[in-house]
Amino acid sequence: MLRALNGLAWAIAVTAIVAGIKLGARAAAGADSYGYISEADLWLQGRPWILQPFVDRIPWSDRWTFTPLGYKPAPERWSVAPPVAHPPVDRGAIVPSYSAGLPLLMAVAKAVAGQCAIFWIVPLFGGVLILATYALGARAGSPAAGLAGAWLTATSPTFVVSLLAPMSDIPAAAAWAVAWWCLLGRTVASAVGAGAALALAIVVRPNLAPLTAAVAIYLALRVRRVEAPDRRRQIRRGVVVAAGVAVGVLITSAINWVLYGSPLSSGYGPLRDQFHAANVMPNVANYGRWFVEEHTIVPLIGAIVAIVLAALRRLPQTIDRDAVVAAAVFTAGLWANYVFYLIFESSSYLRFVLPSWPFVMIGAALAAQAVVGAFHGRAATVAAAIAIVGGASLGARGVYRAAGAGAFDQRESESRYILAGKWVRLLTPPNSVVMAMQHSGSLRYYGGRVTMRYDTVDRDVLDRRIQWFSDRGIRTFAVLDDWEVDVFKARFGRQGNGLANALVRLPNIRVFDLNESATTQGGWSTVPAASEPLCVPPQPQPTLRLTPQ
Repeated sequence: MLRALNGLAWAIAVTAIVAGIKLGARAAAGADSYGYISEADLWLQGRPWILQPFVDRIPWSDRWTFTPLGYKPAPERWSVAPPVAHPPVDRGAIVPSYSAGLPLLMAVAKAVAGQCAIFWIVPLFGGVLILATYALGARAGSPAAGLAGAWLTATSPTFVVSLLAPMSDIPAAAAWAVAWWCLLGRTVASAVGAGAALALAIVVRPNLAPLTAAVAIYLALRVRRVEAPDRRRQIRRGVVVAAGVAVGVLITSAINWVLYGSPLSSGYGPLRDQFHAANVMPNVANYGRWFVEEHTIVPLIGAIVAIVLAALRRLPQTIDRDAVVAAAVFTAGLWANYVFYLIFESSSYLRFVLPSWPFVMIGAALAAQAVVGAFHGRAATVAAAIAIVGGASLGARGVYRAAGAGAFDQRESESRYILAGKWVRLLTPPNSVVMAMQHSGSLRYYGGRVTMRYDTVDRDVLDRRIQWFSDRGIRTFAVLDDWEVDVFKARFGRQGNGLANALVRLPNIRVFDLNESATTQGGWSTVPAASEPLCVPPQPQPTLRLTPQ
């Protein structure tokens, strides 16, 4: 029986890995994907910042004017100068906003196996998350609940959508799941694994480091419950795990010191700007509604019932109740972290709490197992059949909802960023400025052109900025998603020729020449949707040559 369960868990994990690699997006798109992927290239170069010396020669620009999405200006000062190379203090230097964990993993993958390997990281960690969920349930005392939890995790719309995007949510969740699986072990070797996984989890997503308090609670419970001869080994395990946590914190602090000016700073800005008590009630409503819409209320109720049963000692004796307590503390802490965080309006942000999925789904399975166990004879068989059919139905519903949300269209839809970069290279001279916001990073990556964020330009000075560039031999263009066209016009009115000089229309993207000398075209040159090459490497970092007047 156990061999069959192991085989099913591996089958689910391998299916997820193959689906992620075959169907996942492969473009440095928008803010998140571009931010992570371009940062990986910077780490490969050994200098995780970008210099833009031309910015200091543009008197009217501020520190954000030439900063694409996914980046921020380098610090103007350091609390104490780090003893290693760091960004220079000038207005043009920019640094990544995102934590370094995922970009470092991508950098290693690219160094070993090339550009495409960047996009294997998330699917591989997706498989690890599924296997670790199964292993967690098995080590906690119920392989069947572990398999059910793995299935519900793998078919969760949140997991499926995240599996197909090169972002840090699944790697963070997988690192935490592996850490908990190792923590449930008995040996010092398993503690080494837990420490390593926790170090990785912290570097990938540093804001979750306080959740190691749940780890400390579990280790303390284990020390209290074991007999004296075993207590020393458990204490040694605790020391090893703490060392791993310390390594993760030290690595993160060192990177923060170099890139953001202080070990306590981050690419996301001051904590006081991100966490507020006023966000709690809206976020509780949002996250609760999103979870029920995506997964039904069944897993949530099941997880709560499992906690109650553990507290009442109604779970089978084989179940590690200390693990249930620690899982509840971890899950509560994770969700509390994000209900204080910024308010978002899309259910896609449910991915923030993905590290709790193994516990929620295993908890629901344990509750179902307890209900089935309450029956006897033929009734137990019927109850088990109902539970299995219900779990299968929940999984099928989850995949269906993910497909309806466009999860399996991500590769095709995000290839348009590569297409836009190609056409910008064809249509614009190298010494150009392209005004953009959504494409402010990807056009640098695939187009090799300097981008300027139009949302940083004052409403009444656009034409003056365009003329300033023109006087110095630089042409100005705009690349806008369809939804951005009205935003641009509302901001600048008739400036930039009112976007009358249309060059080309790509799928959901438009390219404009903003110079007065441009000839207005009689209509769009429309480029049909086409499959772009995958795993396109980046263009050299762009710069500007300012011709003296």
